Amino acid sequence: MIHDKGISMKKELDLRRLSESWIKMHLVEEDSPDYEENFWAYSELSDLCYDEPEVCFAAIEAIRSLDNSDIILSNLAAGPLENLLAQHGELFIGRIEEIADQDPKIRKLLGAVWKNSISDSIWNRIQKIADKSW
Repeated sequence: MIHDKGISMKKELDLRRLSESWIKMHLVEEDSPDYEENFWAYSELSDLCYDEPEVCFAAIEAIRSLDNSDIILSNLAAGPLENLLAQHGELFIGRIEEIADQDPKIRKLLGAVWKNSISDSIWNRIQKIADKSW
């Protein structure tokens, strides 16, 4: 559970709402009312990547636990995870490597991340564990 990692129950409920809305936004038509209604989650998660990286990582994990379909994984990879690794890669790469030892879906997720501004040292570590099946 998320709150076991130092996140309060209220924050966990907020993360669940954020995660569900983020997923919904990525599963509907871009110009639809549902898309517009849930766009706040995209903005919130983007802000968390920079302002609260631990909460962002928890949100990424919450989203993965709710929906690990290819469309959701590809959007996580090309957005929040890529931004998190670019901004705070040193903080998270060890944890990600540990998770990847047990979880093929995170290896698949990492395979869809683009280098962008991720440091060379972090990128090299990602490449060692990433599933290149995309």
